[in-house]
Amino acid sequence: MARVFISFLGAGKYQKVNYKNISFETEFIQQAIISQKDQDFFNRIRILTTPTSKQMHWKNLKIKLNDIAGDKTSIENVMLSENLLDDQWTWFETILALVNDGDEVWFDMTHGYRAFSIILSAALSFIQKSKNIDLKAVYYGAHEAEEKPIIDMVNFYRINEWADGVSQLVDTADATKLASLAQTAESKSFQSLNDPELVSALLNLTNIIKNVDVNHVQEKAERALSIIRNKCGECSGADQQLLSMIINKFAQLTVTPYEGGKYNIEYFNLQIKLIEMLIKHKFLMQAFTVMRECIASFGMLAIMEEDTRDHRVLRKIYAEKFIASVLLKFNWGNRAFTDMQPNDLHQLKRFAERFVENIDGILSKNALKKFVYKIKDIRNGFDHAWTSGNERIQDIENVARSGLETLASVIKEAHKMGLIQ
Repeated sequence: MARVFISFLGAGKYQKVNYKNISFETEFIQQAIISQKDQDFFNRIRILTTPTSKQMHWKNLKIKLNDIAGDKTSIENVMLSENLLDDQWTWFETILALVNDGDEVWFDMTHGYRAFSIILSAALSFIQKSKNIDLKAVYYGAHEAEEKPIIDMVNFYRINEWADGVSQLVDTADATKLASLAQTAESKSFQSLNDPELVSALLNLTNIIKNVDVNHVQEKAERALSIIRNKCGECSGADQQLLSMIINKFAQLTVTPYEGGKYNIEYFNLQIKLIEMLIKHKFLMQAFTVMRECIASFGMLAIMEEDTRDHRVLRKIYAEKFIASVLLKFNWGNRAFTDMQPNDLHQLKRFAERFVENIDGILSKNALKKFVYKIKDIRNGFDHAWTSGNERIQDIENVARSGLETLASVIKEAHKMGLIQ
């Protein structure tokens, strides 16, 4: 890692300027900026020049920089052509070559050559992503202002970082980039996002989604969105726009007033929304896990209200045995059911037969078995690194979307028939 200063040397007439906010007078802003650091602070100083600007000013600037930078600092000029039409890409790649992974970088763009400021902006954005630099400052000497200050514009080059963090959250349900930005941000920009409470809530929400904890996903979504909505009332502009993107993404998880532990239509609708979100984010293994658990949850509808046994015990009996009954085409004489208590078996059998009878228009007994087996087979394939199937990823995604559509139809029909309250 190195500390690198990069600037431009123009071909105009340089006159002395008194930069009042740092109390320094010079014709070269590079000298004023570097004078504010200790000697040998920078490992490399690179000044971009054209043939004309090098001939006019480089010798004089180099002498001044040598006087203040320190003996251990490497000071060089980097030549750029003046061919505005054909060499734009060469300019871009020249900037990229000036820094290495992990470098701390200070830019000065006061005297950018013609359209070079546009190239610089693109290069800065690209370097931040491709070389993971630590962008410390982007200076502009405001000669036109009365006080002639040197302004640090770095926060405007961090805007895309925050936008990328929100996009990553929205597109992939991953809040880690936002968390990283919040930990390292030093400025007051994007304070609405740079909030430990909000970041923690978003991390908890995305972890719940990835871990398919359907019983807590609504709770976590409501907490995160509650914080965001409060912040939207306190901010405007870019902050508010990014916060609105998050609200639009996760609001669907809070629309259903689901009360944890109840296997009602709100519970099943929330499962459908979660499956839809997981497929969209390409979390196909998790999507098939929720599908399988959703189907198993149909069996929980057979439980009598007065049954007070532990939920985990009931889940093992009714949910898992319902899946088994589907795969065995409701052959209740199979040994898979011999360990069930007679009353439990009677309850499950009565419900399962009623369930299949009512959704027969969507899935027959045999079709239901194929549907569940396909989901189970693919899910097991993920578990065993695809050893149980030869499907391509695109085929798997198509199955997931088809499965989601079928499952949504089954839930809708079961609710219509009174099987789901």
